[in-house]
Amino acid sequence: MDFKKRKQIRLKGYDYSQSGAYFITICTYNREPIFGFIDNGTMKYSEFGKIAFNEILHTKIIRKKYGISINEFVVMPNHIHMIIQIVGTRRAVSDNSQCEAFAKPTKQSIPTVVRAYKSAVTRKMREYSNGHGAPCPYVVWQSRFHDHIIRNGDEYRVISKYVSENPMNWKDDCFYADC
Repeated sequence: MDFKKRKQIRLKGYDYSQSGAYFITICTYNREPIFGFIDNGTMKYSEFGKIAFNEILHTKIIRKKYGISINEFVVMPNHIHMIIQIVGTRRAVSDNSQCEAFAKPTKQSIPTVVRAYKSAVTRKMREYSNGHGAPCPYVVWQSRFHDHIIRNGDEYRVISKYVSENPMNWKDDCFYADC
């Protein structure tokens, strides 16, 4: 069988478990607005949106002991933005021994944290759907996520402002057209 090779989307050779700040965007499958809607610059959560929001709060708690914090986040109708910070590791650019490989996740790395978050939200959405008869999409998330390594304080401030103001600027957002 001839499989098409997937395009590498992570920075080649970069260790995503090293200390630093990372801007993460996770989109719903087909950018469906399953998390709610924006009303007058404020996010109004659906039950699924409440699950996504609460799971970020839960992730903040359980990952804190590993030096991982979610400093800023916003749940939008069809995507989520987070700034995840890893502190306390001493690794630098990797020799590829710490890089994620298929079926070989690196503990407490950005891909592992995002994967666990997406999995937990999907599981809780399905549990909610089964108990309340609410339709849950079979596929909740796009298969990948976007990341940006935040390189300095100025960049952090710009991204932080973007995240916090995202609901107020929804109509100008690149994801708005999909709703």
